[in-house]
Amino acid sequence: MKKEQHELIKLLRERAAHVAEWLQKENPQSFAEQRHLDSGTPERVAWHLGYLAALNDIVELLVQSGPSRINA
Repeated sequence: MKKEQHELIKLLRERAAHVAEWLQKENPQSFAEQRHLDSGTPERVAWHLGYLAALNDIVELLVQSGPSRINA
């Protein structure tokens, strides 16, 4: 694996750790409740908005890193 790939993976893991830490502080029961799985709930909408933002962030990171990383 290339150095750039390691750096990207490290960055993504750090972001995930920060989000998990924030969730634990803000609403620790959310890990057990899983309301985002319930159809028609605001939690489900919020989850999908967050997932969309995460996908867009990853795409942007890949674009910024250049075509070599996308094809690796």
